[in-house]
Order: sequence, then structure tokens, then C-alpha cells
Amino acid sequence: MKIAEALTESKRLGNLIPALLSQFGDNCIIVNGEKPDRDPVVLLEKVQAAIGDKAKLDRQITLTNAATKLPCGLTIHEAILRKASLKLTISSAAGMTTHLRSGKRLGYNEEKGTRKEYAVKPERVEAIANEAAKELRSIESQMQQANWVVDLI
Repeated sequence: MKIAEALTESKRLGNLIPALLSQFGDNCIIVNGEKPDRDPVVLLEKVQAAIGDKAKLDRQITLTNAATKLPCGLTIHEAILRKASLKLTISSAAGMTTHLRSGKRLGYNEEKGTRKEYAVKPERVEAIANEAAKELRSIESQMQQANWVVDLI
């Protein structure tokens, strides 16, 4: 099984578990001696099986991510962490750029006798964001490629 297939199955199991729990909740009480629509013991077993399958699959995904090197030199696990850092860099830079370009007037104020200028040029912050976005795209592309060619451990 490829990483991408395992991720899809893990997500499916993650969605299945709450649905089974809901069905269990709807069928776990006997009202006026009437048999429930679904057997709660069977539902309990299905929940336990799905949890076990998801745990096993997630463990395999984690081990595979830790062992698989991408062309950039990072493991997939390291790349996941790097992506989070790059996304934070990009969003922080966007906030800083907003502050810098917030419409506060720069230049000389004759009335107050003050001069306002950028302490940090917006272009510098934008360049940091652009570099982070470029690296993020590269890492995401490498991860996507690996997800479809690497087999689970």
C-alpha cells in the first residue's frame, strides 16, 4: 500500500468511527423490550476493529514518514514540521506587511515637525514570505510525489 492510499484509508476510518459510535448510541438501549435495529454488540466490535485498524495504519504511516527521505534531504516527517514553520512564516509576514502598508502616512509632517519612515521596508518582509512560499511549494510537491510512489513500512 502506498502512503497516499494509507492516508486515504486512515481518513476513512477516522470518519467511520464517529458514525459507528452514533449508531451504537442509537441502538444500545432496549426500550419496552423491543430489540434495537442494529446489534450493539456487533457495533461495539466494529468500533474496536476500526480503532485498531486506524492505529496500526497511523503507526505504519508515521514509521514510513520518518524513514523516507525527500530529494530536499528532509524526511517526510521533517517536511511536515517544516511546512508548519513555513506557513507560520508566510502568515506572520502577511501580518507584518499589513502593518507596514496600513496607510499611515510616511514622510515629513510640517505641523508636528516629525518625519516617518519605514524601520523595515515592506519589500524585505515580502521577500521573506516569497522565499517561504517557494520552499513550501517545493516541499509539498516532493511530499505529494513520494506519497504515490513509497510503500508503507
